[in-house]
Amino acid sequence: MKVTVSKYLNVRVGAPSVNAPNYQYLAPGSVLEVDGKLYNGDVYDGNALWYKDLAGNYYWSGGIDYQEDIFTEIQNTIIDPFANYKGNGINIGVGIFDSGVNDKHKFLNKRVKFYKNFITGTTLSQISPHGHNVASIIASDDLKINRNLSDLYCFRVISKNNFVDEDALLEGLGYLNSNSNLYDNIDIINLSLNIGDPSYYLPRIQALIDELLNKGIVSVVAGGNDFNTLDISKLKNVIRVGTFSKEYLSSFISNGKPKSYDICCLNMPISCYSLNGVYLTSELQYASAYTAFISAIFSRYLSLNNFPKDIQRIKELKSYLRLISRPINNNIQPFKLYV
Repeated sequence: MKVTVSKYLNVRVGAPSVNAPNYQYLAPGSVLEVDGKLYNGDVYDGNALWYKDLAGNYYWSGGIDYQEDIFTEIQNTIIDPFANYKGNGINIGVGIFDSGVNDKHKFLNKRVKFYKNFITGTTLSQISPHGHNVASIIASDDLKINRNLSDLYCFRVISKNNFVDEDALLEGLGYLNSNSNLYDNIDIINLSLNIGDPSYYLPRIQALIDELLNKGIVSVVAGGNDFNTLDISKLKNVIRVGTFSKEYLSSFISNGKPKSYDICCLNMPISCYSLNGVYLTSELQYASAYTAFISAIFSRYLSLNNFPKDIQRIKELKSYLRLISRPINNNIQPFKLYV
């Protein structure tokens, strides 16, 4: 089986490991003959699958052009988070305020309609993968049947070290509020983040969130994890998403979820793209991941319903949450919604 090398790729001798000896590398565009099987080895950039040639040398599959066999192998290990949620999100826009995105990504570039950087540093090496992971969950692009066709509008307000720049967040929200070519096309904004100095920033963010809601744009924000709530969840007129771990299940059943969560999910990792990876081999979890999960569910739902784009939309979405969620109980399942 012949494959094409897509990036500089080390030839690893004797084992599918980044620590195996290597005496040469292959340049992009090189054609390689492999035995056609996939081998589990060291994880690199979220991907543990390797090819082997007839001489017993191994090649990390992430350095090979997209191959359907790798896609199929990975897909067979992934639980589809959206299997129970209808709609495909078409003609629905989601604004993502996060750490940025690789808008040249092989698949996500089809979904990213807008990308603006509100902090310094624009190269991929200066970007945290967090925002790209969030965009990947919302797009759910590699899930074939359950792909989300929403358009993504990305605002970079988080540094490579995952520090939120609150002033950049204010600037980004203000920019959205003042540009009709953006707010006319965005239905949901996703805030998988937290803020510092809430006494100063919360009122200012709240004013911009309310202005967006008056335009019919609903904000979905990270509420917290277990009983650790986030300051961003103190915003009003938003939908707040929390997660809980299995070890906290009995406490959630006895005491109920924190009041700062409108909805919560069992925490488990959700598969997503890395910045450069073409397979769902990275993972994101906790409220960051499940805020994106809820944003994706909402975009799917809105694509099936011709609701007026006005301030009443948040009521429609909260009603939908009540319809598809259930009380927390001992029979908890992944990717289900609980109140």
